[in-house]
Amino acid sequence: MYFIKTYVLLLLLCGNSLLCAQPTSEASVQHLIKGYQLAAEMEDYEAAKIQLIQLLALTPRQPYFAALLKLCYQNGDYNQCVKLAQKFKTYNFEDNASTEILAYSNKQLGFNSLALYHFEMLYQNTSEVLYLYEMAQVQLLLNQLEAFTQSIEKITSSKAAESKTVSISFTGRDGEIVRQQVPVKAAAFNLKGHALLNQRNRKESKQYFIKALEIAPDFTLANGNLASTKFSLF
Repeated sequence: MYFIKTYVLLLLLCGNSLLCAQPTSEASVQHLIKGYQLAAEMEDYEAAKIQLIQLLALTPRQPYFAALLKLCYQNGDYNQCVKLAQKFKTYNFEDNASTEILAYSNKQLGFNSLALYHFEMLYQNTSEVLYLYEMAQVQLLLNQLEAFTQSIEKITSSKAAESKTVSISFTGRDGEIVRQQVPVKAAAFNLKGHALLNQRNRKESKQYFIKALEIAPDFTLANGNLASTKFSLF
């Protein structure tokens, strides 16, 4: 993920954004920050979360909210992320990293309309093609086929997309979850082919799977999808 992957859980005491917030009680805040850092070193998620909640209670500032939101997301607490966004809604759009967490949290929870809203906001703010790909995925889930097609066309015609890759997850032969990093253009062609195959358009879907494999010949999911068109009944 574009912003989340750059986040380091263990914040440095000197020079970090939390201290830059200039809280109302410096001694109390530094005490809580030290408690948070110790909990992070011990990989104690609940204790670290409590320290950040106490920071917010002492001085409700955006940096503390952002740190808590990221901590919850990195520990898979997606429900907590959404609740935080609702409680601290005056902060949740202050930076793209927080908005990204909200988008992926809503996607994980199946709140697709909310996920799409946040991905659209991210794309509007950054023009990042990876968010456009996330939009396309959710648009397909919501059966917004016209918007989905427009997103795919933007990705596949974008020069910026040529250097971008995305992680694709799928179930392997042994039932395990397999992850593969592929060019985002190949992923977009594969997604379009998958949509067409679900619409019983085998002939056209095959063309998109071939386009995906022309970009990434080792794209496992696209190879499997292409093979499935040979045995399709429609």
